[in-house]
Amino acid sequence: MAVPFLAIAVAVFMMGQKDDQPSIGGPFVMMGADGQPVTEEFLRKAPTFIFFGYTACPDICPTSLATLAAALDAMPEGKKNSTQTLFVSVDPDRDSGEMLDEYVKMFHDTFVGVTGTRKQIDDMIAAYRAYYKIDKSIDPENYPVDHSAIIYLMGTDGQYISHFSSNSPPEKITLKLKEIL
Repeated sequence: MAVPFLAIAVAVFMMGQKDDQPSIGGPFVMMGADGQPVTEEFLRKAPTFIFFGYTACPDICPTSLATLAAALDAMPEGKKNSTQTLFVSVDPDRDSGEMLDEYVKMFHDTFVGVTGTRKQIDDMIAAYRAYYKIDKSIDPENYPVDHSAIIYLMGTDGQYISHFSSNSPPEKITLKLKEIL
C-alpha cells in the first residue's frame, strides 16, 4: 500500500523540477533591520546572493562575506551594484536587526541582513536545502552554531542560478556574474 503512495509522491515532486536544476528557493518571510518584512519579492530587484549564518560566527561567515564583497568589487564599474546580497541570520536570539545591519555593512554597503522567528528561519532553510544546528548545551550565552556554508545565487525570477562554497575564490564568483549580467 505504501509503494503506490510513494510513487505518486515522487512523481508529483519531479513534475515541479526542471531537468537541469535542483529545487532550491521559494517563498519566504523574514524581517529586515527596519522591522519590515522581506519576502521573496526582494529577489525580483536584481540577481541575489543568499547566505545563511550568524554574526558571532568566528570563521565561515566573515570569510564568505569578505570573499563575496571582493567578487562584487572586482566587477566593472557600471555593474558593481547590479546584485544584492541577503545575509540570513539563523541566530535571532543574538542577532537583532540593528546588529545585523551593522555587521553586513562592514563587508559591503549593498548587503542586507535579515532574520525571523524560528519557524520563518526553518522554513527558509528547508526551501534552500540549507542546514543549521544551535548547541547551547555547553554555554547558553556563547554557543556555536553549525551551519551550511553555501552562497546561493538566485535570479530575478526567484530561480536558482548557481552556488559557491565558502572557500570559492572571488574570481570564480565574479566570472559567473559577468556571464549573467
